[in-house]
Amino acid sequence: QDAAIAHAGVTPDAGTLKTDLDNENGRPVYEVEFISGGIEYEYKLDAATGAVLKADNEAAGMDVSKLIGKNKAQDAAIAHAGVTPDAGTLKADLDNENGKAVYEVEFISGGIEYEYKLDAATGAVLKAEKDKQEPLDDLDDLDDLQETVNKPAPTSKPVQANKPQTQQQQNVQNVVEALKNPGNQVDDDDLEDVLEDLYEQDDDDDDDDDEDDD
Repeated sequence: QDAAIAHAGVTPDAGTLKTDLDNENGRPVYEVEFISGGIEYEYKLDAATGAVLKADNEAAGMDVSKLIGKNKAQDAAIAHAGVTPDAGTLKADLDNENGKAVYEVEFISGGIEYEYKLDAATGAVLKAEKDKQEPLDDLDDLDDLQETVNKPAPTSKPVQANKPQTQQQQNVQNVVEALKNPGNQVDDDDLEDVLEDLYEQDDDDDDDDDEDDD
């Protein structure tokens, strides 16, 4: 491990360093892998002498010490977008495209998804895209959800004036109101729970109708 780290000239990120002993054509070798600053390093070393037999990283063919680093790539993308990423949405990865090292940076801000590709050596923006999030991909029409919330009571039962909403209806109403505001985001799990409530509500109404018919 020490020989591989010394050769790379970097400090491995915590928890990424691993070493395995292998046998190649009767020769014992150590395979060492680790990540540092978003770059993956892979080494093969002679188990007897510690000599480096093979050294690879994602920025093959480049002096990785000349790369700007993940943090600067993130800063460059954010500055170009002119926004502040929502907490927990910022991520960056180093990739190799046709022999050229690039940083891929992604984040969300105010319901908008931003995707960037930057030159890993200079920080120049190579590609910039942004798309509005679509939290209702699984629904055909928001109006259908609103109509379900306001569904009238079955005609076989007397309608009570100013009848308060059930908890299920209130939950759906809250989701609908949130979705009407482009700046809000609705968790997919919350949306799924609401839809399950609606299906259960429909089943309960059908059961009540059957009991009345009997």
